[in-house]
Amino acid sequence: MATREFSKNPSKALREADAQPVLVTKYGHPIACVLSIESWNDLLAKVHNCDLLEQMSR
Repeated sequence: MATREFSKNPSKALREADAQPVLVTKYGHPIACVLSIESWNDLLAKVHNCDLLEQMSR
């Protein structure tokens, strides 16, 4: 989703983020990602698990 579209209709990005992450682009390059809170929490859990695995391997 281009920044112009995001600026005009941010609620659309929020609705779409329920199904999948939404990349916000500027001049065709990604500058931000809108995630549902569920996706965010899943991502944090995966990062935390990777950190634990790394610590265990030391």
